[in-house]
Amino acid sequence: MAYLIKRERGELTKFGLERVAHIPFLMTRGMEYAEEPSRYLRERALGLWHPRKRERSAYGFTRLLSERTIASYSDDLKIFLSFLERRRLDWKTITHLDVMHVYDTGMTSGKIKTRSGAKLEVSTINRRVGIALEFLLWASDRGYRPLFEIITTLAYKGVGQNGRRSGVSKPSVIGVRVGIHRVHPKRLRLPTSEEIQRFEKAVKHQQGFTKHLAVRWIFQTGCRLEETALVREAQLPDPSLIDLDRPVRMTICYGTKGERIAGDQSKRGKPRDLRFNRSFLVEVDVYRRLRRPKALERFRKLNPGKPDPLELFLNEATGQPFSRQAIYRAWHNTEFTPFKQFSPHHGRHAFACYTLLHLLDEEATRAKQTIAAMPRATVLTHADALIKLYLSPVLGHVNEATTTLYLEWITDHILVAEHRKRWANYLDEDQE
Repeated sequence: MAYLIKRERGELTKFGLERVAHIPFLMTRGMEYAEEPSRYLRERALGLWHPRKRERSAYGFTRLLSERTIASYSDDLKIFLSFLERRRLDWKTITHLDVMHVYDTGMTSGKIKTRSGAKLEVSTINRRVGIALEFLLWASDRGYRPLFEIITTLAYKGVGQNGRRSGVSKPSVIGVRVGIHRVHPKRLRLPTSEEIQRFEKAVKHQQGFTKHLAVRWIFQTGCRLEETALVREAQLPDPSLIDLDRPVRMTICYGTKGERIAGDQSKRGKPRDLRFNRSFLVEVDVYRRLRRPKALERFRKLNPGKPDPLELFLNEATGQPFSRQAIYRAWHNTEFTPFKQFSPHHGRHAFACYTLLHLLDEEATRAKQTIAAMPRATVLTHADALIKLYLSPVLGHVNEATTTLYLEWITDHILVAEHRKRWANYLDEDQE
């Protein structure tokens, strides 16, 4: 059994080691320091080694891993090493085929399960095997074991699972490791606009106005949970400076993915521009001018001498900023929910799909048509372009799998719904 140990950040910072303070390390069953696995985590986190840039110098530029990513890597590596120990296998001698036939098979067969006893998702199995192979490849590069080779096969890059060409670059042939399980796409289920309104009212009634507004922020802007918690009051534009018929453009950077510096308590990431309705900005601006100052006053009373919080959404009772966990609990601890497993990420998907629907409707109106009357291929082509040119920059990233989910939702919501409506009308006429 391997053990994952988190470092004491405060102590390491005193000695000028804050650069590695966020990187966990591994201990063996006998509570001995696991030198090689811990070094792998350190080099991977600091960008000193990358599986696709192995030949580059240790001083070459490679993007650093975020704290959350390296925590996930560490946990996956701990699970792999613990599995090897139970099976009495040595990572210095096993091959890619050994990993597939023993570790991968153990997870796909259900012998290895989650902590709650559930069967592992295919995406989880792919990720865990990928980390195991990556560690073995690193160990080979560093001379800790004999040559390790990952078995690959040829695949076409730039072509989605449905055979469509994805992106703007030309398709190319690449090597993909053997043994990756195909992740079957899930159907995207979203609440109706009426269900969203009912859910927001329930949050407001049970959790209070500010948490309700934070929940609405996710639906209205497409922000992630952490981005919502960390958005700052100073980032909010003045609605009087925005034309009535223009969408709001607002830059965020706190809590966003990419370009984060390890140890940065502000969690500043890659800047991204939001676009949302001016009417919602007015709603948030009223909160900023009337309700937030009262919460700020409460904070100053309870915390004399401390600097004011910069975040937009503050607890009415304490004046402290809401954490992502607080907003998450407000989302889930509500009497009404549109469906089981309805999460904040569904709110982000809802923003994307309903925005896409609105944009398609605008295009159809300009062409003096309705969306349902337009050819299916035309609708999907326009939708695909809007996802890449409009939604992807606003959301930060939309991959091929998510694009497919959105296109399927559009198809079901518009084209299939119209077909069902005509069929129902036909049945009604037949009965008459």
